[in-house]
Amino acid sequence: MAKLLHDNLLILVVEDDPGDFGLVRVHLRQAGFGHVGSPDPLWAKTLAEGVAVAKADRPDAILLDLSLPDSSGLDTVRAMRAAVRDVPIVVLTGNDEHSLALDALEAGAQDYLVKGQFDQDMLGRALRYALVRSKLELQLLRHRQHLEDRVAERTVQLSQARDDAEAANRAKSMFLANMSHELRTPMNGVMGMTDLALRRATDPKQIEWLNKSQGAAKHLLSVINDILDISQIESERLILEETNFSLTEAIGDALHMQEVQAQAKGLSLSWHIDPALPNLLCGDAVRLRQILLNFTGNAIKFSERGQITVRASVAEEDSLSVLLKIEVADQGIGISPEQQARLFHAFTQADGSMNRKYGGNGLGLIISKRIALLMGGDAGVISEEGHGSTFWATMRLRRGGADSQPDVSAPAEPARETLARDFAGVRVLVAEDDPMNREVMMFLLEDAGLAPEAASNGREAVEMARAGDYALILMDMQMPIMNGVEATRAIRLLPGMAAIPILALTANAFGEDRDACLSAGMDTHIGKPVEPDALCAIVLHWLRKSAEVVPA
Repeated sequence: MAKLLHDNLLILVVEDDPGDFGLVRVHLRQAGFGHVGSPDPLWAKTLAEGVAVAKADRPDAILLDLSLPDSSGLDTVRAMRAAVRDVPIVVLTGNDEHSLALDALEAGAQDYLVKGQFDQDMLGRALRYALVRSKLELQLLRHRQHLEDRVAERTVQLSQARDDAEAANRAKSMFLANMSHELRTPMNGVMGMTDLALRRATDPKQIEWLNKSQGAAKHLLSVINDILDISQIESERLILEETNFSLTEAIGDALHMQEVQAQAKGLSLSWHIDPALPNLLCGDAVRLRQILLNFTGNAIKFSERGQITVRASVAEEDSLSVLLKIEVADQGIGISPEQQARLFHAFTQADGSMNRKYGGNGLGLIISKRIALLMGGDAGVISEEGHGSTFWATMRLRRGGADSQPDVSAPAEPARETLARDFAGVRVLVAEDDPMNREVMMFLLEDAGLAPEAASNGREAVEMARAGDYALILMDMQMPIMNGVEATRAIRLLPGMAAIPILALTANAFGEDRDACLSAGMDTHIGKPVEPDALCAIVLHWLRKSAEVVPA
């Protein structure tokens, strides 16, 4: 700025006419740019010469004629601006067209003077204006570049943070998958062995102890399931089923599962379904029951007397779907507004103190709300401390198709007895590396009249399948030497083994595990731990299905 105030400037005049250059030189001296000590203006007669001088001597300003021997018009401005980015340019031209002046400014000039229409004062003002404008433009350019650099840097940081988050999410998913397997495998052994002991027990006290042990194991399994559910929901990997089901049956089943706990506390359960609701709906009946079980379980836990009522009604409806509203009302202790604010957050309970009276892992309500949201609804609570609570959830369900009625008929006899009668002695291969689980599976199948044989790894299972004539294979997923997925692919390539039922019996409980099993050629996915009756029912289903396609 001091240089600007003293006008001690080095100016380059690019002008091919000596007379015009002499006139400009006089105006510069009269405007105060040519006093003693000031450098004489530089002179170039062509654009090429002007560019060379500008690059070599770095003038403070350039007075540029538009019509030169080697260039004319706006190209002259553009070429000079490209050669020296930060030197202000004042155009000198005989063309007084207003549009040309605007184009010259857009091309990179700071000012525009018409020959014969300016004097020393106008030239001095133009130079000073050009210098100030150029300085401001340079500052703006540097500031913009700084911002762009900051944005680019921040973009890289955000990209890295996203990549780190995705990597952490993948690591969490892998950890949960491994933990699921590590927890469910011994749980299957504990529950299976307890069931085997119950089958042999005759002493009433031992039976009581074993039933309590089985109950504790089931409670632990429900905690494991809740943790896996919330992890699947948060990672957007929970898949909802779309099947027809009876609303009456779904609600009745859920309440039937809670009858023992309610009766133990002297509570009565009742339910009412709005007649306007269609009984046949299409959606995920398992997740609907899960919400009901969570709500009724909480109502039983926090009630010491009175009645628990379940109501189902229509919140909204159209020709294709119904917004179902489920309410569970109790006469329990009620919930304060402060506690209500924490209810639908993961891993929180209404009472988080060390000496709290009521247990729970704090996941049931948040899982219920997330499921309701996934089903196009919501969940919440209406409560007053000391006067009970009403938990509610809404979910969008399609109207069920009349051509696909759910099968609500009860089986004529237990699946185990049917297996023993219709498939006695049928050979079944059990591929399982865990000794305890292998022993449980072998006993359950033998107890159902089948003839099971065991393989302790995938390679052994392939060799036994090659040599033996098995009607069905139960395949673990994680095994040494060769896992269940690889073993299944190998078995499917064996002669005559393309249609044999292969059932994945595995502790890997995620959706992608199920997909991996099915894509490898397995027929279904059974998660551990599995109830003995459920296992027999599944085995019976696939043996019957296999028998239907065998040529007579």
